[in-house]
Amino acid sequence: MEDIRDEDRGKETMVFEITSISLNAVLQFCVGNSYEHKGKDRYNVYLVKNGKVHGCVGHYDVESGEETTDSGGKDFDVKKYQEPEWLIEPTSSLLTREVEREKPAAKEKPPPKEVKSIFRVITTSTEGDCF
Repeated sequence: MEDIRDEDRGKETMVFEITSISLNAVLQFCVGNSYEHKGKDRYNVYLVKNGKVHGCVGHYDVESGEETTDSGGKDFDVKKYQEPEWLIEPTSSLLTREVEREKPAAKEKPPPKEVKSIFRVITTSTEGDCF
């Protein structure tokens, strides 16, 4: 694992959580500032554990000058670029939470003869969509 670049120290940024298929782990990370690397813009990816930044575990390489921020224009658009190029191995001791494997489907039980649905309306203090 590489150290934190001096140019990234003290930067305020979002912490993202990703379920990495290639690492078979769920981890949190933040993205550093861009810098030129082999003709592209490179953004280092730093592991975050227990609220502390531990070091560089990967990077995103994008075309120089390409727009990389999200719709708010502030944070790196992780959804657009998906998984970074990881510098750590899937067996790394830094990865502690494994991805839950899909469980085999249980055999369907026939529905009970009489089904009653109960719905509750909950009033919240905030507006927005709920799923």
